[in-house]
Amino acid sequence: MQNKEEEFAQAQESGEGSDEDEDYPIPAKWRERGFGNPVVHDAKQQEWEYRQNEVVQGARYTSSELLKESVKLWSLSLKKKFKVVKSSPSVEVPKYNRNLTAAFVANEMYGHILDVPYFKPKKIIREIELEHKYTISYAKAYRAKQKVFEMRFGTYEDSYDNLPCMLATIAERNPGTYYDVMYFPNPEGGKYKGTILTAIGVDGNNQVLPVVFAFVENENAESWYWFLERVKAQVVSSRSNVCLISDRHAGILDAIEKLQHRSGASPHIWPDVHSRWCMSHLAANFHDHFKNKDLMDLFKKLCSQNQQRKFNAIWKVLDELTAKHQAANPSASSSGTTTKPFSHWIQDKPKGMAEEEPTPELLDPGVDSGHRSYLSAVQHKHLATFQCRPPKEYLELDNHWIKRLRGAGLLTFCRLVEGGPVGRHGRARPRMMIDNSLITALVDRWRPETHTFHLPCGEMAPTLQDVTYLLGLPIVGDAVGPRVVPASWRDDLEVRFAGVNRVDHLGPLDPHPNSRGPAKSWLLQFKATNLHPDTDDDSIRRSLEAYLLWLFGFIMFKNSTSKSVDKVLIPYAQEIADAPEDAVPLWSWGSAVLAATYRGLCDACIKDKSNARFQGCALLLQLWSYERLAVGRPVVDHRAYEAQYYGEHDDDGPTMGTLWVCPRERIWANEQGRRTYPNFVVELDRLVAEDVIWESYSAEFVASRAPYGLSSWCTSNETL
Repeated sequence: MQNKEEEFAQAQESGEGSDEDEDYPIPAKWRERGFGNPVVHDAKQQEWEYRQNEVVQGARYTSSELLKESVKLWSLSLKKKFKVVKSSPSVEVPKYNRNLTAAFVANEMYGHILDVPYFKPKKIIREIELEHKYTISYAKAYRAKQKVFEMRFGTYEDSYDNLPCMLATIAERNPGTYYDVMYFPNPEGGKYKGTILTAIGVDGNNQVLPVVFAFVENENAESWYWFLERVKAQVVSSRSNVCLISDRHAGILDAIEKLQHRSGASPHIWPDVHSRWCMSHLAANFHDHFKNKDLMDLFKKLCSQNQQRKFNAIWKVLDELTAKHQAANPSASSSGTTTKPFSHWIQDKPKGMAEEEPTPELLDPGVDSGHRSYLSAVQHKHLATFQCRPPKEYLELDNHWIKRLRGAGLLTFCRLVEGGPVGRHGRARPRMMIDNSLITALVDRWRPETHTFHLPCGEMAPTLQDVTYLLGLPIVGDAVGPRVVPASWRDDLEVRFAGVNRVDHLGPLDPHPNSRGPAKSWLLQFKATNLHPDTDDDSIRRSLEAYLLWLFGFIMFKNSTSKSVDKVLIPYAQEIADAPEDAVPLWSWGSAVLAATYRGLCDACIKDKSNARFQGCALLLQLWSYERLAVGRPVVDHRAYEAQYYGEHDDDGPTMGTLWVCPRERIWANEQGRRTYPNFVVELDRLVAEDVIWESYSAEFVASRAPYGLSSWCTSNETL
């Protein structure tokens, strides 16, 4: 006691005390916080002494947390339980201590767990036993580990709050990245489970890489629909005929069906998406069903075939072997399972698979049931390309015809299709070959209900402006319609052409064959190069009539045959040829050509025969495709038209289509030459809006190609 009084006196003399602490004097060293190894006397009636690293009665602490920490360490060091109201005098060492809370264990194991993230709760229990001689429960060790992660990285709630900011930063630093967060209430409560949905693609180097991934609550139809809807919008975009290879989970199938078919008044979101089995999952199901290694190896060989003949042969062998396996496995039926042969097993609907393959909704079932696109996409028919049947020989113009052709509004178009240099067979070569594959691919996209081509990025069709700017045909004048032709048209034709003055070495005229109209072989007898140099005016008129019939029947209005011209066109050719040069009748040839092309497209889109022919102006369709669509067009010299393309008169000039048929250097965009029908189908399926010219012809665009202007027939009908 004397020592304490001396210490208290020294404290007062040094000014360490205060008036407020007169009743409870506190020496300066009592305020020290070092209680790393506190000790206490166990003897009864032993007074607590207050020295360095000792806990004494009446001690004061700056905070309750410091008091609790010191008492916990003191209790653990003495192997005694500690209670706030009354401490136990027992010296027994208990197995558990309530003061070893999860927060305390987290503070003790903070460094260990962060150094080794996979620090298991069992190891935490052992570390606490070695350090403090107490055992904690597994649940407390797990909670302590979670608290360490929360102390370092924050809570799960904090992470979800920071998620939008983190995703925005990722998108900002990685251009082209898209993210979306969907918020929805969870009335049942509970922790977010978390499942990763991933879409994997293959790049140009045949390397697999993840394209899209999403964290959802679980794998169900709703989550897959949300995921695939964003895959369509942000990754696939306007690309068509995308195939999804998966394990055919019920949620995936349900989501694909919703995307393919409209819901109520909403439009189709992804009508052309396809779903196929993943071979790995299918092989696993095959092995679970048949449980035979040899059959499994044969099935793998079947999946790796890329030739139809070999595939069918292996399929047949596999079906026979699985049938024998079924017969030799009687225990299967007795055990409650049924072993089917391969051909029956493969046709079974797997668990979760839709009842049947969805088919597109039909705008007009009567038309669509026979449409080429329906037959090809749904019924998987192999359709042949159309035969446009261009003439083998393209005729050249004669100077004696120019005035009448100019008066009829046909001179510009005749210049466009005029034959080029004579080839090795002695025939004038065409300036542009008709591409049957391109025409067929366009026909497959034609819809007769709307008279438009249905493209992945929109709808469009040739217009009267396209006809005038590309072909230079007039759209003013009388309408072109059917004429009454007498039954004796063949005799009248032979009589009218009997006096044509041809060169002597050609011999007499061949009789007209028995055909439905003027035969091409018979008309070619009167081409301009066969006329005598000193021919008369009537022979020139008949030669012009033969040329016009050839032009009408094999360039402008093709019919179902490649050997003759429709006889209803005879009066038009005859009237133009027999009219005075200053009074040639004018008809709306551009309107007639466009109408005939529309009719030909509507008729061709439901043809599936191998010898089907396209009836209409294939030249218009091909030039329009070259001009508007970046599909299969040749690479030509795009320099402006030079003076050599212009004549003395306003109507004797080029058209916008002259770029594609003029004798310039032309190469094809791919190294394999002309594209085939499947190539055009794929390119049209992948067509995007940027590859299409939607706008009408403008003065600036025309001037860039034709600085001296176009033929007067191209621009004279702008007001219409």
